[in-house]
Amino acid sequence: MTRRTVGLADTGSRKPRPGEMRTPGHFRHGCAIFLPVETITPPQCRAARGLLGWTQDELAKTARIGLNTLRNFETGKSVPMTNNLDAIRRALEAAGVLFIPENGGGAGLRFRAPTAPRED
Repeated sequence: MTRRTVGLADTGSRKPRPGEMRTPGHFRHGCAIFLPVETITPPQCRAARGLLGWTQDELAKTARIGLNTLRNFETGKSVPMTNNLDAIRRALEAAGVLFIPENGGGAGLRFRAPTAPRED
C-alpha cells in the first residue's frame, strides 16, 4: 500500500517523486494534483481476489467499474482514476479483506478477524 502525498506540481518535466503518483483526471491550471489516498498495488488486488475466489468480472461488477479498467490495473498497464481505485478497495474491504501497510516487511493482506457477537 502506498500513500499519495499532497501537493501541486508543475506538469512540465517534473516526474512524481517516490511515493507520489499523478492522479489521472485531476489537472487544473497546468498543475497535477497529488491527493492523499491510501491505495493498493496490482499484486495486492490480484491476491485479494484470490483470497475471495473472485474473478476479475466479479470484482469489476461489485466495485461498479469497467472490466478493462480492472484488467489494465492488475497487469500494470495503467493506474485507475482515484474514484475507481477507491471503489476497488472498498469492494474488497467490504468482502472481508484487510490491507496491511508496508511496515518493513512489505505490503500485504489478510482476511479481517471476525468480530464476536456482543452480549448485552
